Amino acid sequence: MIMPGNRMADPVIALPADIDSIPDVPAVFLLWPKSFSDKAGQPYLVRTGKLRRRLKRLLSSKEGMSRMLNLSGVIERIEYWQVGSQLSSTLTYLQLAQQHFPDDWQRMTRLRHPAFLRLTLDNPFPRTMISTRPGRGLTFGPFLTRTAAEIFEAGLLDLFQIRRCEENLEPTPEHPGCMYGEMNRCMRPCQQAVSREEYR
Repeated sequence: MIMPGNRMADPVIALPADIDSIPDVPAVFLLWPKSFSDKAGQPYLVRTGKLRRRLKRLLSSKEGMSRMLNLSGVIERIEYWQVGSQLSSTLTYLQLAQQHFPDDWQRMTRLRHPAFLRLTLDNPFPRTMISTRPGRGLTFGPFLTRTAAEIFEAGLLDLFQIRRCEENLEPTPEHPGCMYGEMNRCMRPCQQAVSREEYR
């Protein structure tokens, strides 16, 4: 979520008839529909590298059939924010999506939760897990993708020979163990090969 302190500048407001006076610059804009009934419609939110050209494409009258979206005669006003970079464009778009589409902004922005790697220290025999949010224990990340977190986890597990099993261990010499113990890639706490203190 965008932090409350990151307040956007006020938008520039224009009418569809003012398109020719609108600069052809990178921007994020909202198109507000006319109210044809008591219930107002939702705005149309767009990012673009050339504002005037995109508005003309959306709002100019076209003769004949066209597959392109045409909103001429439907839009009441235009609100736009000039942006100076890709980051500024993304953050402005995100904030407007959260504001105007509170139930749908994550789908619109295709924003994925980052991946974290957690080491569960509250377990007598700590293990790792990948999660989409930090939690108890040690947390590493965020990672851009889950795959990146899994690669980091694999290296961490091999380096420190941390167990990969997810069960709550009840160590005993009769425990069958696993292939990672056989390959010396786990300290085998399940088979009491190490004490709890040595493992930790």
